[in-house]
Amino acid sequence: MAVLAFAAVEEFLTPLLAGVPGASRAADVLVGAAENAVTDGRALAAAWQSATPPSSTAARLWWATSVIREHRGDGHVLAATYAGLSGLETSLIHVASGLVRRDVIQPNRGWTDEQWQAGVERLRDRGLHDGTGLTEQGAALRQQIEDETDRLARPVLRDLDAELPVVREVLGALGHAIAAGGNLPAGNPMGVPFAR
Repeated sequence: MAVLAFAAVEEFLTPLLAGVPGASRAADVLVGAAENAVTDGRALAAAWQSATPPSSTAARLWWATSVIREHRGDGHVLAATYAGLSGLETSLIHVASGLVRRDVIQPNRGWTDEQWQAGVERLRDRGLHDGTGLTEQGAALRQQIEDETDRLARPVLRDLDAELPVVREVLGALGHAIAAGGNLPAGNPMGVPFAR
């Protein structure tokens, strides 16, 4: 399955990386960080990490960023769970913060309107949501979860410190090319805006 995914990624990303200086170096750096990531308690990161890194620059970038992205995502789940939130409640807080729309995330996650409303009520009972948006306490909890998520992700990112400029340049160029091609709609569950 991973081989098929890598082939599709190569086909899609390779043309977008044409002429992007430093792509091979960025891939090497990111693969090193992904291979060294400690994935205890991080099921999705561990699953991606267990796949053998592909050989092409485009697929290596994708594999490495997938491991690193899921490492952070798993950390986000840990932080939200520790804060006493379910997956639905975490998404409700995300929507209430204005970073993603309900009509995008609800169908992607498969929650019914009844489940959605029950989740809002649970957050209201905890003083985190007022029925239309986050309360001050809800906004503080969201920030606490984001801060803890960032803290948990830092060990992987330390491996990037010396090479961060080339990694930013390459991933920035790639992100802009993907968004400019209309391949990643704004308001998506990752909260990625349109390219400017």
